[in-house]
Amino acid sequence: MAPGEEFAGYRIEALLGRGGMGVVYRAYDLRLERCVALKVIAPWLLGDEHARVRFFGESRAAAHVAHPHIVPLYAAGEHEGYPYIVTQLIEGMDLAVLLQAQGPLAPDRAVAIVTQIGSALAAAEPNRTALAAANAASRTPILFSQRAVLR
Repeated sequence: MAPGEEFAGYRIEALLGRGGMGVVYRAYDLRLERCVALKVIAPWLLGDEHARVRFFGESRAAAHVAHPHIVPLYAAGEHEGYPYIVTQLIEGMDLAVLLQAQGPLAPDRAVAIVTQIGSALAAAEPNRTALAAANAASRTPILFSQRAVLR
């Protein structure tokens, strides 16, 4: 998809990334007039029933977790044969990029981030089987305003 295209009521603004399970876009929700993250199953997985089950399992698991350090799920569905998930758009830097750019974190910052990630993982525990089936790379912590969020 390219910027300006519409998909299931969302206008694509930019490509944010590609992972093993899907492609993530910055999109604009035309109904609610807000920016969101739109994850669409990777085109090469459309015919893989196991991948589709995992993709929808990720959305069901995420729908049952409410925590300040886990990105909230707004919607999930299928449009023109493409499964998709819509979440809050989190602007920020991914932890791996931060570490690569700045090197080791100060101990107090590292402890704060690890504490937030641990809290998020504990909140997700009841749904761990479904969440573990999701692409681990999609849950790289994002840092913004000194707060870590799992996506």
